[in-house]
Amino acid sequence: MDKNTIDFYTRLAHGLAAQFGSNCEIVVHDLESNDVEHSIVAIENGYISGRQLGDGPSHIVLESLQNGEKHTEDKLAYLTKTKDGKILKSSTIYIRNPKGKITGILSINYDITILLAAQTHIQSLTATASNDSEDSGPETVSMNVTDLLDELIDQAFKRIGKPAAVMTKDDKVQFIRLLNDAGAFLITKSGQRVCQILCISKFTLYSYLNEIKAEEEASDSSKTKVYTLYTQECTLSQYNNVHSYHTKVYILITSDYQLVMSLFFLINLYFVKIQICLYDVFRSVFSAINTVT
Repeated sequence: MDKNTIDFYTRLAHGLAAQFGSNCEIVVHDLESNDVEHSIVAIENGYISGRQLGDGPSHIVLESLQNGEKHTEDKLAYLTKTKDGKILKSSTIYIRNPKGKITGILSINYDITILLAAQTHIQSLTATASNDSEDSGPETVSMNVTDLLDELIDQAFKRIGKPAAVMTKDDKVQFIRLLNDAGAFLITKSGQRVCQILCISKFTLYSYLNEIKAEEEASDSSKTKVYTLYTQECTLSQYNNVHSYHTKVYILITSDYQLVMSLFFLINLYFVKIQICLYDVFRSVFSAINTVT
């Protein structure tokens, strides 16, 4: 590069460093110099990479020299790393003469090491648990119930993935189910709005809601099983009177844990009844002995 060009880019480097601060390194390489190993003709904040005036090129500079002008394009906003571990956000801009030949390089290297550490801490503070595998983004805070209904309808459309005009009956039922689960029908005149959107009558809407309710009730009932786990008729002799005890135990089982605990309960109940029977037998025997004596 000629002297005027070097002077211009030297002033530009100084201005950019003043604008972006001490974490920003600006380097100007002269590629027309006969001494490529000492290509740096201007540098600001060189302590970031540890370079100074007269130092040699980076691998990016050598790559541009190797590939030639036709296959070389500016490389913007990529990450580099210094020997001492600093992470830099770098951009390489090629300086060309009027004929398009590369005569120099303007490099911008911004030290983002501290910013990356801050980003990690901020993400840990702002991270939230998601119940859905999809990234739904921040939840919109609605200003009124009309906006809330619009938001719920938009969410339902996104879940279905097709416009109302091409929805099948199953799609419409699923659409209504999503709104119902979200509590949309608690909003006044929401049913009328949904009917307009889906082009259905109120009768059809109520029919779909009844269908959804029936499916949910059937699903809930299938989760609960009724077992007759214990039935026994026990005859006890007490004070020469015969009493019949009919015991039938019904237990609702909703999990394997409850089934196991119920079995333990019945085993204990069984042993209690054996103890009662033995107690009555022994008492009858002792009563008979006392009568004889």
